[in-house]
Amino acid sequence: MNYIFKIIIFILLLCIINSCSKKENNSSTSIVEKIYNIEDITSDGNSITWVPVFTNNGIHYPVFLYNHNDEVINGIIEDEIYKIDNNYEITLKSIIDFEVKYIDENYISILFSGYPSNEEHVYSETILWPVMIDIENGSILTLNDIVSIDDSFIELSIKELEYYFAEIEIDLYEYYSKEEIKKLLLNTDRWEDNTIPDVRSYFTKDKIFINFNTPRVLDEFTYIEFSMDSIKKKIVI
Repeated sequence: MNYIFKIIIFILLLCIINSCSKKENNSSTSIVEKIYNIEDITSDGNSITWVPVFTNNGIHYPVFLYNHNDEVINGIIEDEIYKIDNNYEITLKSIIDFEVKYIDENYISILFSGYPSNEEHVYSETILWPVMIDIENGSILTLNDIVSIDDSFIELSIKELEYYFAEIEIDLYEYYSKEEIKKLLLNTDRWEDNTIPDVRSYFTKDKIFINFNTPRVLDEFTYIEFSMDSIKKKIVI
């Protein structure tokens, strides 16, 4: 009887030790949680999570955590932050924020926006810097990866631009020919010789936005938009 009692006590002790060990493991804080305030983690409802952080020069950007291909995604975003920093006069007085426009298990669409400032801390041109990412392939998307930029899509875009310019009572064709608009659309989001594209795009759940870097006399940006439903036959993702 004493022998059986000792065995029962021993088993109970093992259970208690194992339980304590699990509690310690569950309560341990990961390196990521030590670096970032884990309470700041944002989830879109699709188990895609990120935390907002600042660079030391005032650019606000997301760091993705606990998701597929996080390392690649964060590397792409860091490269884009580097490009912003190198193409604009970013200082501690700059205000560059971000908004996650769309995200699911396959794609991310982010828009960085804000104002750089010169040495006198006077805000100058506006920054609109979209970044679209294919999570699975770990690559940046261009407009041509999202929609088929065929002749009919180009015609739709030209009509939208004509309408926009008519609204502000300016002749579109004083600044662009149809052939130039076609070339701009075909090269949307494409970098050539480390030059910022003249046309950038991003998407939300319901719409695609195309931003033209227009002459300052018109304003810094002209944008057109399409609902996903209106061009659903052109969508290729």
